[in-house]
Amino acid sequence: MSGLRIIALVVAVPALIAAVHPIHAARVELVAVRNGDVAATVRVYEEDFAPGRDFRAISAYFDRHVILTAANGSRVLLRPVTTTTEGDRLRIVLVGWTRTPLSGGKLQVTLLHEKFDDQVNVVDTRNAGGKQQLVYLRGDDAQLLN
Repeated sequence: MSGLRIIALVVAVPALIAAVHPIHAARVELVAVRNGDVAATVRVYEEDFAPGRDFRAISAYFDRHVILTAANGSRVLLRPVTTTTEGDRLRIVLVGWTRTPLSGGKLQVTLLHEKFDDQVNVVDTRNAGGKQQLVYLRGDDAQLLN
């Protein structure tokens, strides 16, 4: 009987782990308005996000993993202004500014790709060029913004 229990555990444990945290995903909403203000709202699983709520660590992490450039190729840096817990997720609001439109610029989002091979980052953007949805898997290059 103990052999059957071991087999049952070997089968059940991966299923239980998957049920607790079935997917590695982050959601980003990026909005740019005509005056040059840029805001990003990021939702990640709190247990996956090593920088936690430390604003300096968040800034450093996003400088490496969210690369936003305006139409002229200049980098738009995003800085955290708030962090909030929403269930098992962390909601991080970041702001930036550019004098050049984002339409025609590029965005690369590699959040947690260094940690999870199956990480999926979904980005909804809204700017002068309209709305679009971008999906980033590990190894994806920067994508053009409408």
